[in-house]
Amino acid sequence: MDPLWQRVVAHPDDEEARRVLADALLERGDPRGELIAVQCRLAAVPQDEWGPEEHRLAEREQALLDAHGAAWVQGWPFELLPVFVRGFPERQHAHASVFVRYAERALRIAPTLREVVFTDEDPRDWAGGWNAFCVSPHAARVRRLTLPITFQPGDLNALATLAPSALTFKGGVLGDIEVLSRLPLEELSFEFDLGVRGLASLSSLPLRSFVNIGNGVPVVPAWPELQRLTLDRVETRVDPRRWPKLQRLELFDTRLGRRGVRELLEAGHPAVKRLGLRFERIDAEHVDFLEQWPALEVLDVSGCTLDARTRRALEESTVVRRLRRMLGA
Repeated sequence: MDPLWQRVVAHPDDEEARRVLADALLERGDPRGELIAVQCRLAAVPQDEWGPEEHRLAEREQALLDAHGAAWVQGWPFELLPVFVRGFPERQHAHASVFVRYAERALRIAPTLREVVFTDEDPRDWAGGWNAFCVSPHAARVRRLTLPITFQPGDLNALATLAPSALTFKGGVLGDIEVLSRLPLEELSFEFDLGVRGLASLSSLPLRSFVNIGNGVPVVPAWPELQRLTLDRVETRVDPRRWPKLQRLELFDTRLGRRGVRELLEAGHPAVKRLGLRFERIDAEHVDFLEQWPALEVLDVSGCTLDARTRRALEESTVVRRLRRMLGA
């Protein structure tokens, strides 16, 4: 394998390694180099911030994948092709049992494969497939997992034998999630409408990202490394200063109320670059507190109630004028 390719495989989070390889491939006229360059540029901008240039790049990305994607993973054993991330096949959607059956072959073709989105819907099939995955010699290569079925206590215990850095639960979790504290998790997402018990037991995790959709979590632990916090349909209040490294704070339909919005904005944060407040009421006097957010680059107020005075205050705000992007107003 070419040393430039080896460097990417050995250090998949090294953005510079991908750029160097892209340049080398482009010099040879290899379209894979263009895909790497295009996807790296798109990955740097959240999709809801895309402008005309990003949409043009996305169209080019799809054209490259349509023309060459299958050839770049020739002999791929799964019905669905893998998802290319920053130019490399990294994510696969599959039933657990099917992934276990073909994992060895897939990893030979795509050694950068490190994320699996399990698509099981039948709990009986899931149980056997999940257990087989947990004892598979290839499970350690998978760093990011999306789990679709309601988890039983036994499933959680099996999870403790793995070492993923990112977990997304699409189904509910039955039992105490304390077992997750044994994992080297950096990203954790709960995306279902059931309560989660035991979140406080995860306070020692080195989490950089926490996403919670539809779960009533009264207190989010003060994870010292947290950079992203997204709460959606969670009725709670947060003090952003509890997370000193926070860069992205999104509170969607959390029903803060006018007082809660004031308290949040007044608290401020020196490092947050993106602040999202959706489906709240924002008053004109709240706008002045944006001065407490000196690093702010993107403000998302989609779905918020903004009267004429508030809109005028936003238009006249020096903070808003220096933003890179304003969403929803």
